[in-house]
Amino acid sequence: ENAVHGLGASAGGVARADKCRMTNNQVGAVARGATSRLSLSDCHVSSNTRIGVGIREAGSGDCAGCTIEQNQYGVCALNAGSSIALSDCSASNNVRYGAASSDGGLVEATGCTLNGNKQLGAGSWHAGSRVVLRRCRAELNGKTGVACRLGSGVDAEGCNIKGNEQFGVYVSGEGSKVAAHGCELSGNSQYGVCAEGGGAAVVRECGMQKNGQGGVVSKDTN
Repeated sequence: ENAVHGLGASAGGVARADKCRMTNNQVGAVARGATSRLSLSDCHVSSNTRIGVGIREAGSGDCAGCTIEQNQYGVCALNAGSSIALSDCSASNNVRYGAASSDGGLVEATGCTLNGNKQLGAGSWHAGSRVVLRRCRAELNGKTGVACRLGSGVDAEGCNIKGNEQFGVYVSGEGSKVAAHGCELSGNSQYGVCAEGGGAAVVRECGMQKNGQGGVVSKDTN
């Protein structure tokens, strides 16, 4: 319980934590600046008022087996060159998003759970930003399982994106592109995939059942 950060790396520093708790800070853990690196293993990061795990200004990070919940935002990669790799983590039950990239950041998640967030399981915004999901679950989120906006990109392979309150996958804005392969996009309240406003969705070998209005819809886009 610190005023700003529970754990931080900056100015080229490296911060590592194993089986630690980071709670009730503004930001649970952060890496900020080129060559700064954050590495978390089996940590519990919760109830932080802004971000659970944040990577900024070309920092990098990795999390394995961590629980990141009940923060305003679970995991964020912000700014060009910033990246974080998640494996076997849960970024669930956060106030807004489970995992997000913005302004050129990259989030890669493998075998992760992104469930029950109040807005999105995972999302990307702005050109150069990207989210890559492999064998993840984005279910029962308050709005959308996976969102892609404002020229960003999302790749999802072998994921379950089910039971979300609006869309399984939502893509909008010129240059935005979602590629989904081998995913289950079912049981969402509106559509499995919604593309509009110039956004593009490429869907291959995906299952789409029992969505409230349909499997795929394209509005004002190709």
